[in-house]
Amino acid sequence: MLRHDNDGAGGLAIATAFTGTNYSLSAMLASTDGSGDIGLLFRYRDSSNFYRFVWSNSAYRLDKVVGGGITQLGSAGQGYTTNRWYHVELRAVNNTFTVFIDGVQALSAPDPASTFSSGSVGAYANQQSYAEFDNFLVTRLDNAGCTVGAADLITYTLTVSNQGRATGH
Repeated sequence: MLRHDNDGAGGLAIATAFTGTNYSLSAMLASTDGSGDIGLLFRYRDSSNFYRFVWSNSAYRLDKVVGGGITQLGSAGQGYTTNRWYHVELRAVNNTFTVFIDGVQALSAPDPASTFSSGSVGAYANQQSYAEFDNFLVTRLDNAGCTVGAADLITYTLTVSNQGRATGH
């Protein structure tokens, strides 16, 4: 779990060990602060060049940050409710970015310029006195394989379904 707990200043937490092109980034997000923003960073290059999903107390949006300048790619929806956990998934496929909140598609927007084709992922908080991020999961969406070294830690996810038994099994 990652906690952003300070005097209200902004903050970024970046997973620099991962760099990908087409992937799904999902995490649980919560805030106790009714002002400011929380969100996810993707295709992060450095502190002045990245894409981000930003969620405020009034709406959510997708931004492109180039050289520190912000261009809004799309916006919609409503603000988050304080003291409530949300599951947010962001899919970055080629130049189209789609956001799902609690399993429902909330926003989709392209970057016609395809400014950043790859980069790292992370968490974003701005003007928050307390925000939490948990259960980060990055899944590659392309056909590229990955190499695993002998000493690498590998995590597997097992999904158990409560579906009825199939006939003949």
